[in-house]
Amino acid sequence: MQRRPSITARSVALAVLTRVESGNAYANILLAEQLANSPLDARDRGLCTELVYGTLQQMRLLDAWLQTCLQRSLQSLDSNVRWILRMTAYQLLHLDRIPDYAAIHAAVEMCKISAPRASGFVNGVLRNLMRRGSPRQQLDRLLQNVTDPIERQALSLSLPTWIYAGLSQRYGAEAATRMLEAQNHPVPLSVRVNLLRTNREELLQRLHHQLGEGAAESSPLCEEAVHLRLSQDVRSLDVYGDGWMTLQDEGAMLVVEAVDPQAGERVLDMCAAPGGKTTHMAERMGNQGWIDALDVHLHKVRSIKEAASRLGIDIIHPRLLDARKASNQPPLQEVYDAVLLDAPCSGFGVLRHRPDIRWRRSPADIESLKVLQQELLWNAARFVRPGGRIVYSTCTLWAEENELLVERFLLEHKEFQVVAVPRLERLLAGRHLTQLGYLLSPEWYATDGFYMVRLEKQV
Repeated sequence: MQRRPSITARSVALAVLTRVESGNAYANILLAEQLANSPLDARDRGLCTELVYGTLQQMRLLDAWLQTCLQRSLQSLDSNVRWILRMTAYQLLHLDRIPDYAAIHAAVEMCKISAPRASGFVNGVLRNLMRRGSPRQQLDRLLQNVTDPIERQALSLSLPTWIYAGLSQRYGAEAATRMLEAQNHPVPLSVRVNLLRTNREELLQRLHHQLGEGAAESSPLCEEAVHLRLSQDVRSLDVYGDGWMTLQDEGAMLVVEAVDPQAGERVLDMCAAPGGKTTHMAERMGNQGWIDALDVHLHKVRSIKEAASRLGIDIIHPRLLDARKASNQPPLQEVYDAVLLDAPCSGFGVLRHRPDIRWRRSPADIESLKVLQQELLWNAARFVRPGGRIVYSTCTLWAEENELLVERFLLEHKEFQVVAVPRLERLLAGRHLTQLGYLLSPEWYATDGFYMVRLEKQV
């Protein structure tokens, strides 16, 4: 008789991980969809999230550990078996609150449903791992056997070697290790207060009333930011539905600090979806002025409209338009006081929130992204009026997508110059990883990694 599968934190995590590996979905998007449609309580949602994110983050290290107990390649195993082994290895290594026997038992039970013939095999592999001693000691021995220091550190951080090697070459081994290691650890969620509807004190009062005193606190970094500690989806909260707040990392908030949009200005957001920075600029402008928000996907244009409507903003004008081609339209040339180009990038500053990026990206992706970023930035120069400003930003730490691209831009556009952002100067005093603009490293303030630079067009 076939076993009827039950919905558990581990079964949902397994479904997400196998689909992510097939290339059909991004982990953060698929996990949110699966949790929204599942009956899991807050505790199990938290476990499911940790299993998905943690297993993806630690995959290279987990694979190396598991391989020590296998006679065949881990990659040759059935997909369900492979991910059950990885998830359980992650629990054995990192989740002390779950007894080893309970984690192994759960793995065998999952295997009986998704790959019945392999349940004995999975049980044997996992028990063999535990017979070899402390998981941490086993991993220490594994790392000691890797002689190349770059390879060893990349394995320790569970990253492709080329990513660690590239950042280490640019910023030094110690700085690269710190900025990447920080992204393997969770941080509190941050939300942005909608100052058009409330203030931070009122938002905190409502959050404390709904969630309890310890669930929300003011951020010392951004005046509009609040930190949340909760397992449920932020979008399920009443204050979210009422348009009092937006889910946004503080690094992204600082990008708008660099733009410094003013009431009455005409602003262009060249790559606007999903609309977090667009709506932040509108709030900073007091909902006075005009913002054109471009994107190439219709569903993303709709998401910008929905975000603006929820927040009570009516100065944002979403447009289905490729920003690389938009400057061919005379009405858009040299009319904007400020242009924000938050460019598509490799995403090496948001590995904490999008852990599968490290396995999806390749050096070839960097080259194609550089071409796209150059097209966009060179086009941005045509939009901004003399005396106006461009803010170029990315959520990556890769220099070729950041300061090196800006360096080439300045060589070809003599009418632009880099100008300081006073707030960022104070915030990052003494911390300079780049000479052009600002690179916000993830370990400094527990934010995502962001690069940003303000370029002013001379009159």
